[in-house]
Amino acid sequence: MPLALAGMTEQVDQNGVVYLSAEQSAHKVVMYTDPDCGYCQMARQYFAKHGINYVEYNINASTGHLKEFRRMGGHGTPLIVIDGSKIQGFNARAIEAALK
Repeated sequence: MPLALAGMTEQVDQNGVVYLSAEQSAHKVVMYTDPDCGYCQMARQYFAKHGINYVEYNINASTGHLKEFRRMGGHGTPLIVIDGSKIQGFNARAIEAALK
């Protein structure tokens, strides 16, 4: 790994765009998404801009993740779960509050 990238994390969105981040999130962030969801894309961009590491699950690609999504009361995407706290939809203020 080149020295300039040491300590960096890399994320690739559904369009193949690579985001590099130097910050490590101390929070567990999971996002349940749909490939055609514009609000999911806004959340991805927000996370990348703020250096927030997250795990993304496409609910259309996995019946297991779809079941998890439904079990948590998901009724639209994205469903963002931060340290167990659920945020339905993209809401920057709610994300910021959950990360404090």
